[in-house]
Amino acid sequence: MEFFKPDKVIVLVTEEAEKSEDFTNLQEELGALLEKVSIPSGKSEKELWDIFDCLADRVQSSDEVILDVTHAFRSLPLFSFGVAVYLRRVYDDISVSRIVYGAYEARKENRSPVFDLTPLLDLMDWTSGCEFFLRRSDAEILAQRLRESQSRFWRKKNDVSAEAFPRRLNTVAQKLRILSGALHLGRLREVMGTAHDILPLLKEVAYEAEHYAKPFRRILDEIKREVEDLAYENPDVLDKKNLERQLKMIEYCYKKGLVVQAVTTAREWMVNWLLLKKGEMNWLNRDIREKVEEELNCEAKLFISNKTGPKYADIWDRLRVLRNDVAHCGMNENPSRIDRILMNAEEIIAELKELLKEIKN
Repeated sequence: MEFFKPDKVIVLVTEEAEKSEDFTNLQEELGALLEKVSIPSGKSEKELWDIFDCLADRVQSSDEVILDVTHAFRSLPLFSFGVAVYLRRVYDDISVSRIVYGAYEARKENRSPVFDLTPLLDLMDWTSGCEFFLRRSDAEILAQRLRESQSRFWRKKNDVSAEAFPRRLNTVAQKLRILSGALHLGRLREVMGTAHDILPLLKEVAYEAEHYAKPFRRILDEIKREVEDLAYENPDVLDKKNLERQLKMIEYCYKKGLVVQAVTTAREWMVNWLLLKKGEMNWLNRDIREKVEEELNCEAKLFISNKTGPKYADIWDRLRVLRNDVAHCGMNENPSRIDRILMNAEEIIAELKELLKEIKN
């Protein structure tokens, strides 16, 4: 009460706690501020979910919640923490700003410290951010945590010398967001260039991450390994190394569940592959690309008619069908099943690896 000045104090009480002298005293002290909510004691899974409903139902849109677990008992502090994580992650307009615990056992001269347990809540946000990026290449939450880690210390600049404050977390956050966006939009060249820019930043930011963003420091090496496979310093120069990196991105997208991106970029990869085979360096010219696409289409038609011809013609035809089905959202009379799409995409990626071997260094 003294620290936070709440508009309302919701007290969850069991039948036993409601009969206690402590609760009577609390009612007298808080008066109209106090709202009593009766809960079971949490002895079964059903009772725990009843407590979940009691907590979640009392929180309204735009509320700022401060959770005090000082007098919670048994597993309720941990369960309450789980509800706080749920509210924070699911509802954008609800803020769980603090989790506090009054440590009576740590008192000195009849004054008990109040421990701020909010960093545990922040850790859950870090967990979500790291998981989203490593599983789906979605950097939004991770970038938000990095930005917040940097700005939090800069807000304290009047208290401590700014010399020691983090300066690179924001930069890394922005680059990861760009990389994530490029992957999700299938921007082959931007992925390679951005990944190349990120690698030295990951090395430079290691010290700051160790001191100001420890959860990020734990996954730095894994991020570096993934980014290394996508990075290329000359993304606008078509050579075998460029094709290798493009194919790494296609495989990367497929493994992350970005199947649409993997399939659509695979089609462009085949155009790039034939352009490089022909020695055509003006590979980004639209007219030149259309001519090569038409050549691939003609080869595919001949392969279908005669069942003979270069292997890449068959790959192109199957990729064309797969890409059209995916890009047009299955809007045809005989759309492929999801499992068939995944299997076909995996098979084609393996065949593209064989085509790459035909390119001389």
